Amino acid sequence: SGNMSEASFFIHVVEDNAPEVSFISPQPDTEVYSGLFISLSVSAADDRTVSEVRFYEDGVLMGTGVNTSGDVYSITYRVPEVAVDETRTFRAEAIDSVGQMSSAETSVIIKPAQTGVITSVGQNATTVDVEGDIAVTGGSDGVLRIYDISIPNSPVLSGSLYTGTEEIRQVRIEGNIVYLVGVHYVRIIDISNPGNPFELTNVRPTYIHSLEIFDDMMFVGNSYGEVRVYDVRNKAIAPVHQSTEDLGNGTVKDLRIDGLRGELYAIVDNRGSSYLSVLDVNDVNNMVEISRVTIPGSPKRMELNWNRAYIANTTGMIIVDITTPADPLILGTLDTPGNATDIEVLGNNAYVSDGDTYGISIIDITDPEVPLHNTSLDTPGSAKEIVLAKGLAFIADGTVGMTVMDIGDTPPVVNTDLISITNVDIYGRADVIGLLLSVTDEDVTVQIRITNLDTGNIVTTDMS
Repeated sequence: SGNMSEASFFIHVVEDNAPEVSFISPQPDTEVYSGLFISLSVSAADDRTVSEVRFYEDGVLMGTGVNTSGDVYSITYRVPEVAVDETRTFRAEAIDSVGQMSSAETSVIIKPAQTGVITSVGQNATTVDVEGDIAVTGGSDGVLRIYDISIPNSPVLSGSLYTGTEEIRQVRIEGNIVYLVGVHYVRIIDISNPGNPFELTNVRPTYIHSLEIFDDMMFVGNSYGEVRVYDVRNKAIAPVHQSTEDLGNGTVKDLRIDGLRGELYAIVDNRGSSYLSVLDVNDVNNMVEISRVTIPGSPKRMELNWNRAYIANTTGMIIVDITTPADPLILGTLDTPGNATDIEVLGNNAYVSDGDTYGISIIDITDPEVPLHNTSLDTPGSAKEIVLAKGLAFIADGTVGMTVMDIGDTPPVVNTDLISITNVDIYGRADVIGLLLSVTDEDVTVQIRITNLDTGNIVTTDMS
């Protein structure tokens, strides 16, 4: 008894530091306008794990930020209405896994709402698209330009890419990828680093005019009346041709897809006998035209909005009922004051890119059989294309570049009777769950949560 043994060991104590957090956007005293949507974004990092980032406006909790990429956390903010300039302060609190917290602050100066043109940036824009906080334009000079629109009334040129001497006829953003349509090519561009975009691959059909992307399938329309489909799942190789549907004579000027029903809509300019064609594309290896309807004028661009197709053409605009895709019917037409080249629909209004003198023509479509011209808002350049986002219009405005315009307030139209969840088999390759929600007001944020029942993983998507 009384025997004793000893053992020694060392405990290495590692310091657990509090998170580091700083605002990316907006920077202090940035000027913003009432009624707009802006992104509040911070960089939040920890030596272990950031559990959450909370955002406050003047000390009042707004919500929890979404981890959009890397160390970046963001939340969408609708700038309130003010009669005179006001300053608001925002605080972000980053909290780690053991509850340690760090914070950062920034501020904005809120100015009364503007109506009409807010600003024009860049140069030479004939086509435009917007997704999230990124806008892209393409021009007749063959240059892709990328803009940061996190402060939408003050876009900033982030980067550009010269793609050759051909005019860029159409652009589409899908995540970090931009698809460019030229006369003789479709280029696929990586914009994950907007300051250094680069081409991943390309395909060279001939005389291309239009493009649509859905579920990693790329539909291309050309001047021979053809619609071609390519598999673009592997961006490291050239798109793989699947099939071609020959619609006959004419130029396929625009393509839009209804993914839930597996139907592709094509407008074809055929010199006085133009038409809207409806194709069944559930099997991309065997596309089939199921109907067509003759339309007046020379069609340019199209928008699908519920059971209607809205078409911009040289005679103005056309509204087509597509409730029964096998039997599309023209509901109404309107000769706009300018030369219509593109169209967007929000609520009971259609917004038409109407050329040099008239800019954006606003059309009341409450009665689709008798559309009425409300007003036109001129732009500094020649309005070619329009995208509605963040409560504003982003316009490809010819030689002046991209114009940002306040088009006024639109009453909300939310049809809860049309909410549906559908389990469909698109292209025979994958089951797609589609949430169809009719929300036609910019002052609405919809959050969709998708749960993988096998793994329990949750994907959350905010749409504003």
